[in-house]
Amino acid sequence: IANIDISPYTNVKAIIIYVGKYVTKIETKLELFAEIIYEILLNISNVSPLFSFAIKLINKLLNK
Repeated sequence: IANIDISPYTNVKAIIIYVGKYVTKIETKLELFAEIIYEILLNISNVSPLFSFAIKLINKLLNK
């Protein structure tokens, strides 16, 4: 779902608060993604690591 806000911000404080909220959302998602990647890397197959990683990543993302 896209974050669409059509009302313009004219106050500097409001802009800083908006950017802060946006960055916080991104950091939270990146931390979650990093945790998922770390879990997968601990359990990938040595025979076909790229395929194993891709399948496990898809499964994890579909289950979240």
